[in-house]
Amino acid sequence: MEVYGYAGKVLRLDLTSGSIRTEDLDMDMAKKYLGGQGTNTKLAYDMIKPGIDPLGPENVVLLGAGPLCGTPAASATKVMMTTKSAINGSIGTGGGCGFAPMLKWAGYDGIVITGSSPKPVYLLISDSDVQLCDASDIWGRDIFESTDTLREKHGKEANVICIGQASENLCRISLAFIDKIAHLGRGFGAVLGSKKLKAIVVRGTKGIKIANVDMFYKMFDSLMSHAREDRGRPRWIKYGLQAVIEPWFDNGLILVNNRREVPDEKEMKAKFGVKAWDEVLELHPWAGPSCMTCDKLVAKIKKGEFEGLETTASFTPALGAAFGPGFNMSLNRAVKCHDMFQRYGLDEIDGAYLMDLVVDLYNNGLISKEDLGMEPKYNFETVVEATEKIVKREGFWGIVADGIPAVLEKVPGADEYAISQKGLIEYFDGRMVFGVETFTDAMLNPRGGQTQALVRTPSTAMPGIARATVEGTIASSYYIPAAARRRIFPAEEKETWNVPRLARYVQDINTGYNCLGVCYRFMIGRLWNPVIAGAVYSAVTGMAMSAEEFMRISERVFNLQKAANIREGFDRKDDGFPKRWLTEPVKWGEKEIHLQDYTKTRYIDEKGAEAMLDDYYDERGWDIKRGIPTKGKLVQLGLPDVAADLEKRGVLEVQ
Repeated sequence: MEVYGYAGKVLRLDLTSGSIRTEDLDMDMAKKYLGGQGTNTKLAYDMIKPGIDPLGPENVVLLGAGPLCGTPAASATKVMMTTKSAINGSIGTGGGCGFAPMLKWAGYDGIVITGSSPKPVYLLISDSDVQLCDASDIWGRDIFESTDTLREKHGKEANVICIGQASENLCRISLAFIDKIAHLGRGFGAVLGSKKLKAIVVRGTKGIKIANVDMFYKMFDSLMSHAREDRGRPRWIKYGLQAVIEPWFDNGLILVNNRREVPDEKEMKAKFGVKAWDEVLELHPWAGPSCMTCDKLVAKIKKGEFEGLETTASFTPALGAAFGPGFNMSLNRAVKCHDMFQRYGLDEIDGAYLMDLVVDLYNNGLISKEDLGMEPKYNFETVVEATEKIVKREGFWGIVADGIPAVLEKVPGADEYAISQKGLIEYFDGRMVFGVETFTDAMLNPRGGQTQALVRTPSTAMPGIARATVEGTIASSYYIPAAARRRIFPAEEKETWNVPRLARYVQDINTGYNCLGVCYRFMIGRLWNPVIAGAVYSAVTGMAMSAEEFMRISERVFNLQKAANIREGFDRKDDGFPKRWLTEPVKWGEKEIHLQDYTKTRYIDEKGAEAMLDDYYDERGWDIKRGIPTKGKLVQLGLPDVAADLEKRGVLEVQ
């Protein structure tokens, strides 16, 4: 049977035995879960046994490329990686730009990786020629060096997923990188390190067939025209996702002193804003195949300290704001610290916060200079020394390398100082802005504090968007049913709206985009909606899919991921607000900023926080008391086998 959109094959790699085999893609599974995160999550549920050690050989790594990847569809470049997290033991999916189109062109929709290798290896895929290769010559080398070496050996056009020394040394806050620039999976790098899988290299020449070429290119032209109409596009191309850092400073979204204070916004923009970049940095835009708006950068320091250093950047605070404001350093030094994290493969979001936390714990007497082997301060020297110690797992820093949960377990009283959700820190703080992104990512992502719910522009990660705009522009883009819109935007309220109820639909649709392989960063997400997603999928695959079916599949996949985590013991007790959000204000000049709703019309206390969770679970049709899907919901979504499994395990109430 002719297959369109899908490559039609899956690779299975057993690292313990070294065996590699190719099998046909289960098209019934593909139709039910689309691909990417969807098929990954189905396989994870079936293959990852509850309670296993994330760093043991029993853990499974799944890589999936959605059905739109490999076509020119707008920004359909994301490869999805699913596994059991080394940080908190959750079953989750991370995505990164690139690799997926080349994997599809090589002839594969996904890779299933089991077991552990007795020695360092990398997987080489060149169309039908697939082999495990010795990686001893690059083991112990950083991500940039290793990727360059592999491309010199196998071709500059190859795409490379690679880990650095942090993952090799099983630092749980490590991650993998795609082509030295795109992050792949906070907490996942150590899983690859435990398997001694240094890299995956892919080159493909086969291409992907599109079922209805004329229909596809009509939609492609429309999306391209819409992308070009974005007045901010020249700025995105010049500065990437970093282009929004100045509004972040203006609105107090960058916090210092363990998230207690907002630094002076004028000073921050002068030191780490676009004028400073133009003066100090040489910037080059970077985009994956079919990306219509660049969101990443290659940056080179052109003057001052570390002149000539070249690095990459793919998230907003990367070029200065991750380390500069909190550790009192120059732009040049902040970029140097960022580059160290990139090359070693450390998660900059958790890593920068952990260093901040350690200094705070030291200043308050919970840990000593002897514990740390150094005197930590908010300065450049501390970041450099601590980074080296984390990667080498020296003394107490080896605990820091395993993330916030490890620090809280080791240091009595540290939980009064730390801010995290399921062991991860999310860089949006709800006290400054409580939009959909903050509520969803900081509280309700099954993986923990992790960006999953970026809303299309205008984004509620920024304060001050009027209800009329949220209702008229954002909500309409997420194909929300009329009854749900009335719950989200009640007629009796003129300014406020229900963030938790809207969050459900944003989560679902973004999950669906992950299944297709589509990037939804806000400058791209504005191009897509469920109607367009269904129509493009139909044109590419030749299999009709309505907006309603896309929404149903998206909801199915999200609920399946939740079910996988229910088996790991996660439920309502693990959702919720970080304690300090509820008990401690942020100081902004002379003002004290307390936790409020998005419109800043109501303060949120513990009772209000619980009510918000109730609204979210109710909107999902879940068991409100436990915060998990009901049997009826799972059956409704076509997951009766999952409901039966959870009932058998005693984690789902028999109805």
